[in-house]
Amino acid sequence: MSQLKNLQQLLLNYKQDAREVIRHPTYVLDYLKPGRLLEICNPDDPNQNFGWSLVAGVHETDKTRDRDGAAKMNSNDISWIVDVFVMCSPPKPHDAKDYFRAAAPGEPGVLKTLPFTLQCINTVGASRVSLNYDTNSAEGQQKLALLLRDKIRKSPEGYEAVDPVVDMKIKDASFVELIKVIETITIIIR
Repeated sequence: MSQLKNLQQLLLNYKQDAREVIRHPTYVLDYLKPGRLLEICNPDDPNQNFGWSLVAGVHETDKTRDRDGAAKMNSNDISWIVDVFVMCSPPKPHDAKDYFRAAAPGEPGVLKTLPFTLQCINTVGASRVSLNYDTNSAEGQQKLALLLRDKIRKSPEGYEAVDPVVDMKIKDASFVELIKVIETITIIIR
């Protein structure tokens, strides 16, 4: 039994290593087009595991300046923000104005567009949804919320992820080997 737990922990660690590579801007930015399915999970807050969500857009932020506008020492520090359509629980009276909680499975959530760093991307889905309506209007957001709820309901186990080697063309030999090890451990655990 302890050997199984060790394998499971090893698998979690290897998957985290693979996610770090996949989320690197060099590889992931081409896949962050509006409508792309993403699994979003805030590693710092368990209440912010939003599950499958839709990309609204992506932009870079310049972290080379502090709040006063003064230059920081590391001028190479550019960060990317992904705006994502997520289903949130309706706010509770004691919640802070800018705090959003992920909707529980089956809960009729409220659609919000929230910013996330690349570190919050757990999985990049292989499919995209066409956003053919005005997502800024109340009617468009209502349609999008229905679409997202329907997508989640139809596939409770999740969606197929983008293949990092074939689709994202990550050809680094050590990364390809890591993916093979993950696949092997997954087979052993089953």
